[in-house]
Amino acid sequence: AAFELSGNLPPKVQEEEKRPEMAVGYDDNSKSLSLQQGSRVLSKTRWKRSRPLQRLIKNNFSSVAPMWFYSLLAGFLKHKDNETLWAGPTGSIFLAHFFRCLATIVEFSGPQASQVLASDLFDLVWDFRTADVAEIRLSVLVSVATSIAMLPQERIFNLVLREDSNFVKAIADISASDPNKECRSLSQTISRSMYEVLHDSGTALQLS
Repeated sequence: AAFELSGNLPPKVQEEEKRPEMAVGYDDNSKSLSLQQGSRVLSKTRWKRSRPLQRLIKNNFSSVAPMWFYSLLAGFLKHKDNETLWAGPTGSIFLAHFFRCLATIVEFSGPQASQVLASDLFDLVWDFRTADVAEIRLSVLVSVATSIAMLPQERIFNLVLREDSNFVKAIADISASDPNKECRSLSQTISRSMYEVLHDSGTALQLS
């Protein structure tokens, strides 16, 4: 049901001809907002936020962010096999907006909770990166961008340097060959951001 939208089909189904690129009723303004959201969170990563801020704003949302995040996540997992809920364009649009909603919660969750929430967000959305629907893939990349901005450096290193991690290759493939230009653009931004993190930490790695 919901996880079928990820494009990770059972072996028997994978042998069949892959469905063509799908598009749903998701306007250009929403796509632009997704790009802006992904780029914004990457522009103020934890390492960049370590610089002194001229203006401090109290975040009253951070105390309830984990409750909101895990309540929504629990509801999703409870109904992920409901084919009626996820079928058709409406299901795809809802899933795309749902991922962006979780990403927004993580972005404003505050320093104490953000690392844990970011890790769980990444683990949830990553399998959906190969979805047939471009809007889902774009929302996945927004969520990945948000996670990367919040994850501790150790998790970043594991994603990039572990031999069993396919993250670098997957991002490079999306950057080069995703049929959607917004997905290609945002994945390229993610690659550059991760390269900056590794370069600043003294770890040299070519991500493209």
